[in-house]
Amino acid sequence: MMEDNEFLTTGSDSVFDGFVRAVAAALSVPMAMIAFEQDDHWLVRAAVGPVPERLSRNQSPCTVVVETGDYLAVHDIAADRRFDSLESGARHTPFRGYAGIPIALRGGRILGCLAAMDVLPRVFSEGERALLEGLGAAVAASIERRLGLPTIVRTKALLLSNALEHTDDAVRVFRLEDGCIVDVTYQNRAALAAPSVSMVELAEALDDEDGEVFRAGARDGSLVEMQARRFEILDQTYAVTIERDVTQHERVEQAYDEAAIAARLQADRYADLAMLAAVDAPFSERRIRLVLDFLLREFRMGTAAFAIRSDGQQNLWEAQGNAALQAPIPREFIDAALAVRTSVRHVQLGEPATAARFSCESLVGSGSHSVAICLGRAHAPARDAAAPVDGETLRTCMLIAAGDAIMPSDGHHHRWRALLSRTSQDSQARL
Repeated sequence: MMEDNEFLTTGSDSVFDGFVRAVAAALSVPMAMIAFEQDDHWLVRAAVGPVPERLSRNQSPCTVVVETGDYLAVHDIAADRRFDSLESGARHTPFRGYAGIPIALRGGRILGCLAAMDVLPRVFSEGERALLEGLGAAVAASIERRLGLPTIVRTKALLLSNALEHTDDAVRVFRLEDGCIVDVTYQNRAALAAPSVSMVELAEALDDEDGEVFRAGARDGSLVEMQARRFEILDQTYAVTIERDVTQHERVEQAYDEAAIAARLQADRYADLAMLAAVDAPFSERRIRLVLDFLLREFRMGTAAFAIRSDGQQNLWEAQGNAALQAPIPREFIDAALAVRTSVRHVQLGEPATAARFSCESLVGSGSHSVAICLGRAHAPARDAAAPVDGETLRTCMLIAAGDAIMPSDGHHHRWRALLSRTSQDSQARL
């Protein structure tokens, strides 16, 4: 705009001169100026008083006016640390009090600054601010008239197109006649890289008078949402469409739904465990049987076993699930679990195609006091795969089934109870 309109940059200009004289008279200041941004400095286009032709952009109060887009008043430039290095050439800036207002064109583009200055520190009143704001608006209106409508329209169109080029949504503008596409008058960068809009999609989107989002469906593996609106300019009908790839958004929503389902299942699981823990508070075979049945269902296993070794005696309870999945749990596997604490150890026996799988969770208090839960499952290619064995759930079930039955009466009592308590902390918190 500066390059295309010489009256903004060169030569004397009676209009600008008249405005700065009006500012000086209205606010009773010895200096006033109209300045425009140019490269790394401010070009003083018109001035009253000893104002330099150029001002440093880095430290000029005009820069603060443009950056904030608002009125700025400085009581004393020399006392304001923001402007310590404000100078023009070798001379320090000759003003102290300062008041400035942005020169803003319609649409918000700030072109320059209108300022009043005093050689002494100065406090500007609210009435003086209103006068300066009114004159600033008059300067902007005068510039717009002199630029002419074509320049303003071209500038706004350039601003709009540059903004649309930096969005990830595809934007297209169509010219319509009798509801049919005649040509495409505009496409942004994202639209050029995306599949074109079909007439069927456009017609369906335009049929929605409320402008609601129309889901166009999958294109090249992506899910696209399109919104379309009609508008008229100079008796011509146009349609603008905005298309957004929502594939990732849909994936996030799906993952969220899956996580919610998993959380609900987990809550149901621990509710079931809490009910099991409430069955016959002291040790009972009924509770052990219920725990084993729960594990067979939960992990889709064929065989489950609960073993206790206390004071040299070993007791074993077994339960069987679906006959097609049953696999005898080797005694050496159970003995190993009772001897060495094992957390969800997986063992396969036999050929890979027919191997039975075994998992266990155990707690060993001493050489003679231990408890273990073991699971087994035969290979069944025609059936669903077994659910992943959750060590936390398995450990909780082991503690529920054991209850207080394995507390030894010898000197290991406190050691065993401490170990059981430490192991079950997380499980109890979940319950």
